[in-house]
Amino acid sequence: MLYATAGVALANIEHGWSITDPAFPRESFSADCLRFGGVGGIGTELAWGDHWTIESETLYFIFVEQKTTVFSPAGNQNVEWLNQDSLWVSRMSLNYKFDSP
Repeated sequence: MLYATAGVALANIEHGWSITDPAFPRESFSADCLRFGGVGGIGTELAWGDHWTIESETLYFIFVEQKTTVFSPAGNQNVEWLNQDSLWVSRMSLNYKFDSP
C-alpha cells in the first residue's frame, strides 16, 4: 500500500549565535521557543504474513519563521535574526498487528 500523509507539526527549537569581531569581546546569544508548522510525506506499507507489516516513510517538516532580537552590549545596539527551519525525516518500522485473522 502506498500512502500520503499531512498534518500539523510542533517542536521546541533552540538556536545559538556568536558574534566575533576583533574590535569587541566575543558575544554569544541563544533563544528557544515552541514553534508550529506543517508536515507532509509519503510512505509505503507491505503485509508480511497475517500479523506483520513492514513500513517506510519520508516526512518533510517546515516551521513558522522566527524573528529574534537581542541587545548587544559590546555593539551597543539591537541585533536581529530571522530563522526559517525545516527538516527531512525518514524512518522504517516493523509492526505486529494483534487483531489480524
